[in-house]
Amino acid sequence: MTQIKEKTLSLRYVDAMGHGWNLGNSFDSFHKEEDKEELSWGNPRVTKELLQTVKKKGFKNIRLPLTVHMRIDGPENDFTINESFLNRYEEAVKESLEEGFYVMINIHHDSVTWLKEWNGQNDSDRYKKYVRIWEQLSERFKDYDERVMFESINEPQFDVEESVGIQYLEKLNDTFYHIVRQSGGNNGTRMLVLPTLLTNDSQNKLDALYEQIVGFDDPYILATVHYYSVWVYSANIGKTRFDQTLWEDVTPRTSLVEVFDRVTETFIDKGIGVVIGEYGLLGYDKSESANQFGETLKYLEYINYYANKKGMSLILWDNGQHLNRYEYEWYLPRFGEIIERSMKERSAYSKGLDTEYLTDPLPEEGLAIPLVLNGHILEEVRTHSRELIKGKEYTLEGEALHLSESFFKQLYEETLGEIGLTVTLILTFSGGADWYHHLIYSDKPVLKETVGKVGAAVQIPTVFNGNHLESLMVKDSNNESVANNKELEYLQHSLEFKPAEESIYLLPDFTSQLQDGDYTIHVTFFSGMRVLYQLHVKNGEIKGK
Repeated sequence: MTQIKEKTLSLRYVDAMGHGWNLGNSFDSFHKEEDKEELSWGNPRVTKELLQTVKKKGFKNIRLPLTVHMRIDGPENDFTINESFLNRYEEAVKESLEEGFYVMINIHHDSVTWLKEWNGQNDSDRYKKYVRIWEQLSERFKDYDERVMFESINEPQFDVEESVGIQYLEKLNDTFYHIVRQSGGNNGTRMLVLPTLLTNDSQNKLDALYEQIVGFDDPYILATVHYYSVWVYSANIGKTRFDQTLWEDVTPRTSLVEVFDRVTETFIDKGIGVVIGEYGLLGYDKSESANQFGETLKYLEYINYYANKKGMSLILWDNGQHLNRYEYEWYLPRFGEIIERSMKERSAYSKGLDTEYLTDPLPEEGLAIPLVLNGHILEEVRTHSRELIKGKEYTLEGEALHLSESFFKQLYEETLGEIGLTVTLILTFSGGADWYHHLIYSDKPVLKETVGKVGAAVQIPTVFNGNHLESLMVKDSNNESVANNKELEYLQHSLEFKPAEESIYLLPDFTSQLQDGDYTIHVTFFSGMRVLYQLHVKNGEIKGK
């Protein structure tokens, strides 16, 4: 935690609220044809069992996004929010408090459905609508205790240039502040959460918010930004690893440190508490496989560690893709475990990838796997069927796990070196989560011929031979990149391409860019193996080989 002479009320509040979880795509969801309230985007009704599960997972606060779009009357009825919907939302607030959570009330998708078109004027219906929303919410929740906090608006954005957008946001935050403070009850000392423009961490946006908060001279204010890591890594546009160089000396890890350090210097070091109101990786919005799983675990471990070090509250964004709201368990247990552990302590992991691709069934002199121990001691190495013998099958040399030649001889006897067969080593340490390290027998992958059409998905039959696809880069006959984001060169996972069990799919967002001519796809696998694949396009027909 950041050390200052005496912690302010704002900083102490963040300490008390701890790390949290977003109830995403429930009360913030909406349906144009028929309002299904919290069910609108496919998530089930929020239950007490769900909230209890979130609590058992170790989260101490819950952010409850709320969208009133399509649930609010027009100016003729003074922008009155639908009573039954608001009642149901209040139920969720009450039940969250009963479970012991700190609760953040947040206006969510209204920022993009109608508020972004505000012209900055007080006589605008959009401004009056915003005023009435917070008048109603302030009245509704004014007698709730200090564990309820209000956030002015989610990811604020406006259809104007940035400098004007910052001015618009300052006006909205000011309006929000005075509405709440003058509404009576406990709202005079209610903790208020104010975002930067787009909840972005650019220094000019941080500075603008800092100046506004200082101007209020009010100890009951928190600052908030969101963090989804660097776009090229977060959405998987060819850069897949947490410690991979993105440009110059920047990696996803160093970028996180740089951002959190600047946020700390701007706010925390000056006594203003900080909430990372949403965090995660953008690839998960499209597919569980979009981001390399071991590298995701490293990111989750480190962001929790560094937020703890800086004294920030992290709130995981979960729109239903992480915690199963039917079975009340994590969809990916190790994803959840690393978060649960990392809120309290560090975990150890492999320094490199979590997978070794074996082309030699009996590596001479064995194999060394560098580890990052983070202060822990390696206690046990096992597979799903047996424990490895320390000193004979493995040793720990410094911070490297060394698998002996005798281990690989035994492994080969058990597996016969079958291509594609995976053996998982489970590493248990003195603290933190277990680490899973995979050994896969592999051979060169084979991409077969295909045909398809421009603008449609094209399936390339693929024999992976134990490999996993890492990235695709496409060049035309002039050696120019073909991609939605030409500056980044690589195709975006789950938007422009996606691997399947026995295929690689080129998706419509990619193939729609193709014109008559020849293209070369540079296909890279995590094993380091590479394949060149040719596309020929003529009259909208695609042939690949």
